[in-house]
Amino acid sequence: MNIERIEKLINNAIDTYDLNLSGLTVFTEAASGNYVVTPLIAALAGSDRVFAITCDSRHGKAADVRDVTLELAQRWGVDDRVEVVSDKIPSLLSQVDIVTNLGFVRPIDKEVIAYLKPTAVLPLMWETWEFREADLDLSECRRVGIMVLGTNERAVGLD
Repeated sequence: MNIERIEKLINNAIDTYDLNLSGLTVFTEAASGNYVVTPLIAALAGSDRVFAITCDSRHGKAADVRDVTLELAQRWGVDDRVEVVSDKIPSLLSQVDIVTNLGFVRPIDKEVIAYLKPTAVLPLMWETWEFREADLDLSECRRVGIMVLGTNERAVGLD
């Protein structure tokens, strides 16, 4: 993993998309490989707080993912805003403004949605045609007024 290159790519993307998450709290995943930087992108974009869920998988151990995530957070000066967790803790979910639907965050079911603020948003990390009911209770999101948005993966810079 070329850390300098990854940091440059992240900062370029933040600048290109004018991504400013200041004042917001994000719930996402920390995973192995390139997915280890997902919470760091949010923190580098100014998020006040980032909760990143991880767990053991066939791709890596949660402890290793936690260590790499926190090491990079410290290196990039955002370690005071990134917390790696192993569960969907209600007291944390109730603080969240943005929930990504990445692997370890899923499923986002009725129970998870019940803890979210009514102003929370769910940006899909895939295009809308890839929607799977097992991953996200869209009906419950609609019922409580939580906005769900799809991603145009063909947008310039996302390929």
